[in-house]
Amino acid sequence: MPAGPRTNRTVCLRVVAGPDAPGEARRAVRPHLADLAPGGAHETLVLVTSQLVAHCVRSGARPGGVLRLRLRRSADVVRVEVSDQASELSASPGAAGGAHDDAGLRTTAALSSRWGVSGAAGARAWAEVPVPPP
Repeated sequence: MPAGPRTNRTVCLRVVAGPDAPGEARRAVRPHLADLAPGGAHETLVLVTSQLVAHCVRSGARPGGVLRLRLRRSADVVRVEVSDQASELSASPGAAGGAHDDAGLRTTAALSSRWGVSGAAGARAWAEVPVPPP
């Protein structure tokens, strides 16, 4: 009997900070989504990942630096985390990157059950996206 999808699975990836980082992040996460969220929510996870990466880039990630992406599946959510070495990330829509951040963080909030930013050294933006059970 083939093994089914596992809960508590973690995928760690890296992308280079810069204007192409959101697209790179989308391409990097897609191959892992069938295992992380076999019941669906793939496009939601891609969009949330892209928005969090864009927020980190606009909030001061060092161009050419490394953004670390971590997607972790638990029973009913996939937690998406994007971290960098920026000194600070804003949790207020519009505060870091103007209208683009406003729309990006509002989109993230609408698609996530919880989201936020944390840290000063090694700042992290994260969101938890509900997914169907495996």
